[in-house]
Amino acid sequence: MKKLLTLLSVLCLTLSGLAPRGLAQTVVPVEFYIYKPNAPSVELYRVIAQRNLTTYPYTVSKNNEFKAAVANGTIARVTKSGGCPLPSGKAPIVEPTCSTTATGPAFASATYSFSPNSLTVNATVSLNSGDNVKMRFENADGSSFTINNPDGVPINNTTFYFGSEPTSNTRRWIVNLPNGSAKKITIRKESDQVTFSKTFTPVSGARDVALFNATSTTVTQPPSQTTTNPGSNTATTTAGYGNAYELNSTYVALSETGRSGSGEANGAYNRVYLDPPTSGGVRIGLNLTGAGFLDYLSVSSAYNGKNQVNSPIWGNGILDAGRQVQMGAYSTPRGAGDEYTEAGQVTHGIGWNPIEGGNEGSNGDFSPLLTFHKSTGKLYTKAQPYQWDMSRVLGKMYMEKWLRHDPNDASAFRMHMRWTMFRDDAWSNSFPDVRTQETPCFMLVPDFTTVMYATGKPYTGNWISRNQPEDDGGATQFRSTEPCMAAIDNRIGKGWGLYMPFSGRWAHDNDRKGADTGIDKDFALFYVGSAPHLILDHKDAIYDLDFAAKYGTVDEIKAWCYAQPRWTGKFDYVFNQRSRLGWYYNHAGDQLEKNITDYLEVVPLLQGDQQGKDMKASSPEQWINGEFVKKIYIDAEFVNGASQMKIVWSNPDNPSVERSRDFSINPNAGRQTYTVDMTNVSGWDGSHMLGFSIQYKDPNGDGQYPSIGGVKWKIYRIRSDQ
Repeated sequence: MKKLLTLLSVLCLTLSGLAPRGLAQTVVPVEFYIYKPNAPSVELYRVIAQRNLTTYPYTVSKNNEFKAAVANGTIARVTKSGGCPLPSGKAPIVEPTCSTTATGPAFASATYSFSPNSLTVNATVSLNSGDNVKMRFENADGSSFTINNPDGVPINNTTFYFGSEPTSNTRRWIVNLPNGSAKKITIRKESDQVTFSKTFTPVSGARDVALFNATSTTVTQPPSQTTTNPGSNTATTTAGYGNAYELNSTYVALSETGRSGSGEANGAYNRVYLDPPTSGGVRIGLNLTGAGFLDYLSVSSAYNGKNQVNSPIWGNGILDAGRQVQMGAYSTPRGAGDEYTEAGQVTHGIGWNPIEGGNEGSNGDFSPLLTFHKSTGKLYTKAQPYQWDMSRVLGKMYMEKWLRHDPNDASAFRMHMRWTMFRDDAWSNSFPDVRTQETPCFMLVPDFTTVMYATGKPYTGNWISRNQPEDDGGATQFRSTEPCMAAIDNRIGKGWGLYMPFSGRWAHDNDRKGADTGIDKDFALFYVGSAPHLILDHKDAIYDLDFAAKYGTVDEIKAWCYAQPRWTGKFDYVFNQRSRLGWYYNHAGDQLEKNITDYLEVVPLLQGDQQGKDMKASSPEQWINGEFVKKIYIDAEFVNGASQMKIVWSNPDNPSVERSRDFSINPNAGRQTYTVDMTNVSGWDGSHMLGFSIQYKDPNGDGQYPSIGGVKWKIYRIRSDQ
């Protein structure tokens, strides 16, 4: 054991909300971080283990014994990121792949997640039009039972049940279970009554563990979906984010391969290129001197093959650390009267803002590039970003990206981003505000003039054009009912199409004047970027996001965009998997994502003019089709507060007009499902929205809200009727 503990440094962190509530609990789940040998800051993987408080009570000596038992595998564990069970006796120093040999029926693959109170089974199905599947749940020992699922439907061990439909080719079953004893599930195709059964013991804390696969002996990569949905339970790191092209678990940290590049980037800077595409494709370069940010995009047929990324050099020969294609994170405090201070420095209005490239100024510093990997068709970087408005102050987070060409289009590329949070500053225990992120931003040469995007019914080819006024003092945000938009050079009718399936919020700026550098350099640029509203929990949180871009004509960009995973126009958010699924708040907070196991617990924060009385919870900004979504079902318990609430939204084609629909609730009446009928509601029925919010109604319509003493919202599920 001593030898093993010299190899693995283990830090035990109990999950708040999962820690014991008094002595009545004898077994509690505990989360561990396991680190690399001799490198305690480099995390290998995270696990959840069950702590028996009779065997391991909360004393110093028993804490150490429990850590050792987890490290050497005496106690069975499950990886937090991938949901992969680690049997006792196994103590790997690399994260397992979660492969399994559980083959399944020809028509379905399935995974499961299990919290102490709920079993969720997700199946990816291949069915003919009009066909469907059902599932039956049994105790493996054959004993009978009758329980309720979260919707209150009685479940027994003899009946087959339909699952909900998060997307066109997936089904979800959620069953309340009191324990993790051995279970038997049977899935049945309705057209020919073909069945397949699987017996297994759910592991507490498991997330998206493979049950069976339809077509192969491994379940590492279930079939890709043709649509994306904010509530679909397909994630393997943080549900609700990423998973557009592949499951998040397929993106693993890669080893260093050396940093020998071309040495050509702006003269003294070291650039490495993604393997050359086919003739006419986009050429992509990363600057390894500059933290591995993307500073080179060219197409041989455009601008004589010149670089289209702005990436300017100051008069002293220093490359600007912020004008490339890169990621930027924003969280609390936000500056402008709520300054962020660290290492004796104070931000000047921008707040907490680590940037992949580095910090600002003519003597800017590049963020440390921790790992660079190049292999066939792939580039990978891991950096710890500097705070933009400070000098050499590291943000307490990692930024990773995986970069590759679009396998179907040489003029396009894909980027998977992962942000790992570990803040320990003075604000790390306060609730993080929602802010817009840069995921990523594009700092392009000033040849581009126009953005194009959809504001009405999506996937019809009807895009509007918008020209940002020059030098108007900052970027302008806009929203698209499609997960894509385009930045176009009107002189040649070509440009860049950007795709971001998490959010339809974007930003752009037309800075023809450029920075006042005091030197004879052209700092003019065209800025465009993905700008989603996203809460970044300060620590113990991981966010995976997908992005793609293509160079071409407007028609080529539209065709490419419509070939990417699409939004469905409907929604089903089930809050049982340590994720907000992209929901965010104004003047409110919750229990943090790591503690979400059954519901969002939303409480007011004493912020703003109303001191939290106008608290609001908002869905991700993704398309909702009002042509067929006529009802919203809210499964929730409202503690204290008023009895009148409202659904609030605006339409992207008329964003200045706020619309709302009132509905009544029963405070302190326990958990109920409230139905909000949107039939014939102006601006909803037959219209196209980009998300919505829930908040109390201001009785007089004057922005004055009722008292909020002791208010708490427990939101279990929010779904549409389609």
